[in-house]
Amino acid sequence: MDLNPFGQPLLRYFGIWMLGGVVLFYFLVRLAAGTGLDIDATSGGILLQLLALLPLIWLVWKHWNNQLGIHYFFNQNHQPFRWLELGLLLTVIIMISYSIEGLTLILISWWSPAYAVDLLEQPIFPSGLPWSIDILNLILVVVVGPLMEEFVFRGLILQRLMVKYGTSTAIVISSILFGVLHFETWLTASVFGLIMCVLFLGSRNLWLPISIHMANNAMAVCINVWQHNQEEPLTINQIIVQQWYYILALSVTPIIIYFVKKYWPVGDSELPYAMNLKHAK
Repeated sequence: MDLNPFGQPLLRYFGIWMLGGVVLFYFLVRLAAGTGLDIDATSGGILLQLLALLPLIWLVWKHWNNQLGIHYFFNQNHQPFRWLELGLLLTVIIMISYSIEGLTLILISWWSPAYAVDLLEQPIFPSGLPWSIDILNLILVVVVGPLMEEFVFRGLILQRLMVKYGTSTAIVISSILFGVLHFETWLTASVFGLIMCVLFLGSRNLWLPISIHMANNAMAVCINVWQHNQEEPLTINQIIVQQWYYILALSVTPIIIYFVKKYWPVGDSELPYAMNLKHAK
């Protein structure tokens, strides 16, 4: 197996695969709708989330063709981070994410109150759906989504950009691209992506950012479910009243800055994939 498959135009091949998959998906949905199959907003949203399987299928196909070994994204024998440190980091990430999203919602309400209300009232699990749909939704949000996003943004995009532009530039660009994918929470997502890059490069183990990502999404689901199961639903006015809590929560930001500064790669690092492959031989 090539010690550095990321020296090839890997993202170009991946982009062609994704474009072809999305086009095929579009025509299949149109075909299903034309046959009279009822595709409402909920089922359509789930179908869109299933697109997250496309990158994972591509990775498995590359693995079977001996072009990209999935196991070289992982390294169980190198752990520079302490578990207490990781637990604190996850707590801080959740606090900052919650506060930034609250403040962003307030800003959106100034510009478009109706849009802000729609965002606030949008539950992850709409009421009245079969439990099987809720479970599928939960799996997609908490398991499939983090797996796909970490493989794509940290496993593929970050390492390919490291070859082309160097480590620091690759971290910044891949994190911004990750933020763009989550356009409604782009700032929070970009910061989150940057931290995941640091975790992956420091540990050479993609399981670490995947685990943190899954835990973060699980907590976001819990908060969303809790908010939408209150006797009196949360309103924009209540969020505006609570804005000082969001601002206070941002006081933990120096912990993130300290963590990133402490573990930021010095110079141009060797790719985690290449290092894991060499140590496996």
